[in-house]
Amino acid sequence: MESQYRSIELESRVLTLLLEPPAGMGVLLALLGGVAVGFAALLSPLEGGEGLFVQMVLLLGAPAFLSSVAMVWLVPGLRAPSASMMALLGLVEVGVFTLAGQMAGNLPGGFGLGVALSFAYLHSSLLILGGRMPPRSLLGAAPALVFPLLFLAVLRPADATALVPRVLGAAGLLVGAAWGLLLGLSRKLRRELKFSMGDLIRFYSRVLQGHPTDIRPLITGVPGEAWVDTLAFKGPHGTKAIWVSTSVHPGLMRNIGAHDMPREVTRALRDLGPVVFFKGASTHEQDPVENVSPQVAEAVRRSLKEMVFTPDAGDPVQVHHEEAVAVGQALGPAVFLLNTLAPRPTDDLDLRVHGEIERAAGELGAPRLFYVEAHNSHGDDAMILPGTPRAHHLVMASRVAVKGALVEPRRRLRLGVATRPWGSLLLLEPHPGGKRSLLAVFDENNILPEARRRAIETLAVPGLVPSESIEVCTSDNHRSIDPLHIHRPMTLEMVARLRKSLLDALEQAERGLEEVEMGYGRQTLSHMVYGRRIMEMKEFWENHRKRGRLLVIPLVAAAHLGAILLFLL
Repeated sequence: MESQYRSIELESRVLTLLLEPPAGMGVLLALLGGVAVGFAALLSPLEGGEGLFVQMVLLLGAPAFLSSVAMVWLVPGLRAPSASMMALLGLVEVGVFTLAGQMAGNLPGGFGLGVALSFAYLHSSLLILGGRMPPRSLLGAAPALVFPLLFLAVLRPADATALVPRVLGAAGLLVGAAWGLLLGLSRKLRRELKFSMGDLIRFYSRVLQGHPTDIRPLITGVPGEAWVDTLAFKGPHGTKAIWVSTSVHPGLMRNIGAHDMPREVTRALRDLGPVVFFKGASTHEQDPVENVSPQVAEAVRRSLKEMVFTPDAGDPVQVHHEEAVAVGQALGPAVFLLNTLAPRPTDDLDLRVHGEIERAAGELGAPRLFYVEAHNSHGDDAMILPGTPRAHHLVMASRVAVKGALVEPRRRLRLGVATRPWGSLLLLEPHPGGKRSLLAVFDENNILPEARRRAIETLAVPGLVPSESIEVCTSDNHRSIDPLHIHRPMTLEMVARLRKSLLDALEQAERGLEEVEMGYGRQTLSHMVYGRRIMEMKEFWENHRKRGRLLVIPLVAAAHLGAILLFLL
């Protein structure tokens, strides 16, 4: 086993080095590239037009290095490899236009056009990769404009003097076109959604810069009520684990609403023992307009004070109905019910569908239901809405799973728990002679189907738990989601890096198996939610994205064509 772990650790280190190179590697590569290009230019025997072109290539080498260094320094949070890649791609664009300018007989004009467009390119790239809004990202992109002009001024002062007005003219044309588009969009926002582009930019600026942000200036919200379910396990040495599931949606995104609720709730309750946060039934309509994590944690504490613990548990019952899967298991006074469509897309489950499932469970004699929406297979069109075939299949699978769980013979339950920064492993074993099951709960937004499969394969250790008795869940944590990165599911590479940690956690959970008693509680809380407003915003963007293909693309193309003509005429 030790040799196996050493092999896994070596694989993990190599993979981590390839996927996350050291911060200085990008700057080193840019420096070496700049030096190589510079020497090639200085040693070139070419003269005349060809020699001038090689001099222009020299202008790309040193600015690439200087731009990447300056951007890392000026834009906190931007890693050196990302900055170097942006500088390289932007300055390659300068080179392409330089070559076009030489072919057209207007070398300085082509070079200047490349500089102007490269500046715009780097600015937009910084918004995406750097996670910062102006003026910081504007300051970080400035080297892409300044350094090439400085080098040109040193080598060919006359060309630099003629070039500056053209650069400013092209940039002004592009900025003017963008300004006109934003003005039109702002009017539509004000008319249809009741807030302006200025309100939106100020709001997103605070979000992207990492400030906790109140969304109520954009969305006032509507009153909503949420449930908070708690399933607690008490062992011979105190609390073994506390499971939490709630209909509060952990969104909308970083620094807005309940974005980091899974982690905040587990931190607030860590004095009670290991806390595992599951995704309950909720959609973005249940996003709170302000952070309600303290209220959720307090609801858990109230439930714990009122609990009555019982020792009996049944075997897990897994039911497939068409594309839906439901796992039911009697745990003390409640029935644990997990729903998924995996490996098909599995995302938010509408509260109305959950209401159907709870009513069906109540009719079968299980009024206490600890519900988990596994949120474990990222894909398009994954919401589970009422009246759809997928919702019907889930309701039917859940009904059969709950019915089966209620008639399973009751035994004592042994539980093993292992917590890690990425989440928790939960090993359940009704005994004597019960069927083991394993839950892996990742504190992430969702997980790709192939990554889920790899996690199950990693945990399916022979003789411990079969793969069909393992399920992967995510907490739908939105702390890594922002307006520029809407989806951040776990990838195959992320699971591969966790391989050793997963196996270590599995070993710890098995060693820690011990008999537990279980208690269940449900609390409700009132809070303000987005409601239908979130769907109105989504519909607005979808409609205008379709119109933009017909209007915005031709306008942007015309603006760039005008910038080219400004140089070549």
